[in-house]
Amino acid sequence: MSVINESLAGDDIYCLEEFVTSPHGQVFSWKTCKKIRVGERVRFLSWFRDENLAENPVCWMVVFEAADGKRYAGTQTYFATKECWEGLRKHFAAKPGGNRKAKQKQNLSGKVSAKQKNREKIS
Repeated sequence: MSVINESLAGDDIYCLEEFVTSPHGQVFSWKTCKKIRVGERVRFLSWFRDENLAENPVCWMVVFEAADGKRYAGTQTYFATKECWEGLRKHFAAKPGGNRKAKQKQNLSGKVSAKQKNREKIS
């Protein structure tokens, strides 16, 4: 699930963890930094190894373009491909225990309508 291995320059990738970063190539500053939010779509450009973190698994950095048109960098573990993001969204959007209303209707009437069955198949 590494965007470095699974993405090409220009692909959309999605942020999995909120973080702040200054434009790529600049020293971090609270005056120039931008907050990248969970679910934010950015454009993958390239990657590099941060030699300051060479002994740490987060040393592989992703260079990306944000909506403001500027280039930023963040550790690869903060990002997912579009396919992975959509799968995570679908998984976490699902209600725990299935469709509660349909189960309640089934318990009350003893039957589930064809419409309810179809809704359960879709979700």
